[in-house]
Amino acid sequence: MMMILLLTVIGMVLMNFAAPAVFASPFAMEPPIAATQAPAGPATPNGIFVVDGVHHNAIDKALLSAPDVDGVLLEVPWNVLEPQEGRFNWSPIDTVLSQAATYGKKVSLILGAGWQTPAWVYADGARAYKFLWDKSNWGPPLCTPTSIPVPWDAIFLSKWADLVTAAGNRYDSSETIASVKVSGVNSKTQETFLPTSVHRSISGKGVSCISYDDVADWQAAGYTRLKAEGAWANTMEIFARAFPTKMLEPMFIPGGFPAIDDNGNRFSSPNSQDMQVSSDLILTGLAEYPSDFIIQNDGWSAQWIWENESEYASRVGTGYQEVSALKTQAPKAVTDAIQDGAMYLEFYESDAIAASLQSTMNTAHTVLQ
Repeated sequence: MMMILLLTVIGMVLMNFAAPAVFASPFAMEPPIAATQAPAGPATPNGIFVVDGVHHNAIDKALLSAPDVDGVLLEVPWNVLEPQEGRFNWSPIDTVLSQAATYGKKVSLILGAGWQTPAWVYADGARAYKFLWDKSNWGPPLCTPTSIPVPWDAIFLSKWADLVTAAGNRYDSSETIASVKVSGVNSKTQETFLPTSVHRSISGKGVSCISYDDVADWQAAGYTRLKAEGAWANTMEIFARAFPTKMLEPMFIPGGFPAIDDNGNRFSSPNSQDMQVSSDLILTGLAEYPSDFIIQNDGWSAQWIWENESEYASRVGTGYQEVSALKTQAPKAVTDAIQDGAMYLEFYESDAIAASLQSTMNTAHTVLQ
């Protein structure tokens, strides 16, 4: 592929985070309920997907019988898939794919890096960046010093490429996988963002602390905007080579990168975040992968939809994930997303199966096909 050109635009909107899909260790599945017809050909990422629909290595039964639910997200951490270097555990993926195929459901696959990177990667020499954990509903305990790989580190990129390549060799031909999320430049979720807190108060569950100065720590690690964008470009190339037949879905947020410029200089910005990087990455994806690149944001609600994403809907696929279960606000959110050209929508299970929202789900499912 040709050299990737990093382009620059500026966009400012508010930042949203969404919790990752739940993963748990393998257990035997319950006896199946009545199956539906499996897809006749390769799956596409159109329609309704459920964020939190997989538990204990099985798709929740309520979703299997939900006619308007097209598929589920399946996130499996790197430290589960490859607990020792070169020794892969594919059973969490294989089990869910088999079940999904039986019931005619699709899967959007997420390989979990960031804080879920196995310890042996660092033992092999990959550089670690440390921050204090600030999420109370998943991950390590609050205020725990947590490591993620430095995104441009050559050892990390090599090990990550090995895992992604092995996964592609095994799953690129799967007709059940509709898409693959692009991860690697991430931290607390599989969205494309890095820690940016600066002496921020963290508290909850009887614990409190003050965050590090993440921006200063990134400077000390040698961060520049160009290094971060180059790391993402390398990661995108890794996924494109490993999954040549799949749609690739990086999950972007406004901001999400430290306020450090191309030369490594810190600059003043709201929330100490650089609003330029995500826009640059979107333009890179559009230029280099026009036929298999999808833009996704996980902060979608009835009050907010990312303008940076919706403005590209006529040129590339777009998808939205609920910032949280929207409940009675879901119908308006769906109308807005469809009007803005969405290819798919990702709901939390409580919305996807709510009796009061089935008309909304049916409309979304029908229109998005």
